[in-house]
Amino acid sequence: MAIVVDDGLDSLTVAGIAKRLDAAVGSLYRYFPGKDALIVGLQERAIRDFHDFLDARLDATRDALGEEAATPMGRILAVLVAFSAYLEDCAVDPSRHRLLDAFLSSPSAVLPDEHARAVDQVLEPLLAAIAGLINVAVTAGVLSPGDSRVRTYVAWAAVHGLDHLRKRDRILASELRVPHLFDETFAALLHGWGAPSEVVSAAIARRATLDLALVTRPATEV
Repeated sequence: MAIVVDDGLDSLTVAGIAKRLDAAVGSLYRYFPGKDALIVGLQERAIRDFHDFLDARLDATRDALGEEAATPMGRILAVLVAFSAYLEDCAVDPSRHRLLDAFLSSPSAVLPDEHARAVDQVLEPLLAAIAGLINVAVTAGVLSPGDSRVRTYVAWAAVHGLDHLRKRDRILASELRVPHLFDETFAALLHGWGAPSEVVSAAIARRATLDLALVTRPATEV
């Protein structure tokens, strides 16, 4: 993980890891048959760790809201927190976040299809958990019916793009910085999915009062 964070994904090789550990290359093949297996292991670990972090953020939100968690505002707030957690992760665990970002941002396929499907099996519960929050809001009548999985992917793509814009926050006016753009982006998405304007506004305002707000310090150059 440190090699990926320090030097980028392309620098990850079995020989490089052996050198970093001052170990024999052959000894590493006892644990991983090759680079692809190493990348699978890294991805799976980062995804599981982030899923734990997301669950903790959602639990903290429910605890803070109490009975409000079951209100329309609470349902929408849970969706907001689920996606803002990815941006928070940059400050909470920079190494994990840089690793996740490296895999998501690579312009070419990182793994052969077989290995990519193995990683997808670990990613699926995370995406399903987020889609489940959207479904809960639909069932409660706060959002209109729609494909929660497609909505999850659309919102995830949006928040990943915002994550890359964050390095420019230091030179932009506040209304163009990522914390404000996050609220604007998700207000537009949620309105498009049928959420009442007053519920969305209340959820955005409530999130700002929780100890779960977006980290506003600029991200390092990537």
